[in-house]
Amino acid sequence: MLVLLVLPRFNEVRCFSGQKPRILKRHKKTVAILMPVEPKSTPKKQQAIEETLALAGSWKDLDFDDMIEQLDRIRHQSKPTPPLKLDL
Repeated sequence: MLVLLVLPRFNEVRCFSGQKPRILKRHKKTVAILMPVEPKSTPKKQQAIEETLALAGSWKDLDFDDMIEQLDRIRHQSKPTPPLKLDL
């Protein structure tokens, strides 16, 4: 990623690339720290995204009415959860 930063107040133009934070100084004082906005995509993260997207549409071959009946049966056969007690 290439970033072009125009600082009219300081009469400067800075150009940098990469994922490292950059420190902007004026008269040897730090005036700003620029942080990268997009973290690097790791192979593990990319794999997780692809696996998640692969799940989209995975229920398309199921019979919707049959699924509703099964969920309704499970709901009625299960023991109800007791009410929550909040200590406020």
